[in-house]
Amino acid sequence: MVIFALSCKSKKGASTSSKEASNTSTKGVSEENQTKFAFYFIDGCKERMKGNIELAENAFKECLKIDPSSAAVKYELGNIYRFNGLYDNALKYGKECANADPKNEWYQLLYIDCLHNKRQFAQAADVYTRLIKNYPNRSEFYEGLAAEYMYGGNYEKSFKTFDDIEKKFGQNEAFTLNKIKLLKQLKKTAEVEAEFKKLIAANPSEIRYYTYLSEFYQETNQNEKAMGNYQAALKLDSKNPIIHLALADYYKSLNDNANMFKELQIAFESSDLEVETKLKILASYYELSELNAEYKKQADELCDIALRVNSNSAEVHSIKADFLLKDKKVKEARDEYELAILLDKSSYNIWTQLMGTEAELGEYKSLEAHSFEAMELFPNQPLPYFFNGISNTTLKTIQKQSNHLLMD
Repeated sequence: MVIFALSCKSKKGASTSSKEASNTSTKGVSEENQTKFAFYFIDGCKERMKGNIELAENAFKECLKIDPSSAAVKYELGNIYRFNGLYDNALKYGKECANADPKNEWYQLLYIDCLHNKRQFAQAADVYTRLIKNYPNRSEFYEGLAAEYMYGGNYEKSFKTFDDIEKKFGQNEAFTLNKIKLLKQLKKTAEVEAEFKKLIAANPSEIRYYTYLSEFYQETNQNEKAMGNYQAALKLDSKNPIIHLALADYYKSLNDNANMFKELQIAFESSDLEVETKLKILASYYELSELNAEYKKQADELCDIALRVNSNSAEVHSIKADFLLKDKKVKEARDEYELAILLDKSSYNIWTQLMGTEAELGEYKSLEAHSFEAMELFPNQPLPYFFNGISNTTLKTIQKQSNHLLMD
């Protein structure tokens, strides 16, 4: 028997050593064929790493002609077929290499992935169980087992597995949140509440957990408990914008528009609240403001707060301009768009809005300058060339008319 220590890139971008998936062994093969086998195997690995999948497949098939029992070659072919979406072929080779070497984790993981692709979740869970016996201290294998149980609709077993993970490896947010998700599926309301409270007890200063619990109370029509929990969170951090956004949602669910808006105002006043979040809220108001005068007033107020608190944000100036344009305040909108591009020149959409407003206002000198700059920034976009043509043509016409008047 000759063993070739050949390294080939694994399915997830990691390199596997001679102790892992790419070990090749040839039994009962002549020395000449062993050399051929090694050549084809190395060539297959090189082609696969270069992305030449068909060439890699052909090379590995040549290997199988020499040694039809090679688990390493079947592993490589299984990966190739899985990559190409040929799940039946992938499963065939994944199963054969996994059975040939039950302690090789890479072979087992490929087999699991192939089973998962075929929606054979119970069988995938069985393979994870075998992996755990061989690697009892690998938490990711327990997580994989829990996931396969969950995909297969076996929520009780999935929950028990996450429970076992916590007992073995300690409490972890991801584990607990997964347990909560499963308990919700099982409609075990009391247990969900207990898990959330356990999270809070372990991390009493983590505001997110208070909001998660309050949201759960709202989902289960326990509004008084939800408010009590929000109040507890406010005692810890009264200015935290996340709490106030959660409270805004709470009041919205009760159709209490006045208190909802108050909470949004408090949240928007915070520089800790991400600009992206403010923009999403303002965008939701954009459509609503057409339907309701009160929403329009609220949108304007929130825009003004955002401009004051986040004056260096191009996006905030841009969305303020969008609202002004909606109100047909073209000059004011144009000024906001110009401020936006002074802060950030990278947004093509803002440039198009700026040029559009300048064209509408007949500001051809600034349109000529801005369209020229946009042409340089976005050479593959047609609109700046269009606006530049309009501005130059109009300015030349105006100049000619001026010259005629002077001559007269």
